[in-house]
Amino acid sequence: MLLVRDVSAQAALNAFRGDLAQQSTQKIAAVLTELTGEEERLLQERLAAAAASEAFSRDLAFGATATSLLLLLIAVRLLKGAQTTLLASAAKERALAAEMRASIDGMSQGIAVFDAGWRLVL
Repeated sequence: MLLVRDVSAQAALNAFRGDLAQQSTQKIAAVLTELTGEEERLLQERLAAAAASEAFSRDLAFGATATSLLLLLIAVRLLKGAQTTLLASAAKERALAAEMRASIDGMSQGIAVFDAGWRLVL
């Protein structure tokens, strides 16, 4: 800039066409090459981090799905066991109600029949 102001624009152009221009161009190219390499390295790091994050998220989703299916199967098994217990309890309750009805009817008539285990025979 000083050359343009002090001498002329033509002198400035002549100065840049020589060795100084080549050196400046080489320095600029070296800096740009270094910056491009650094940007490529950063891009590769970010792509690798994104791939790792995606794989972790996928594995986490599969694990959560498997866990919820397992818990669902356990809940079904527990409900099935509770239903079986409830049905057995209801059947026993009906049998005891019938036995009580028969004993009440037998008491009013004064008749009761028992087996060897002292259970009321209907």
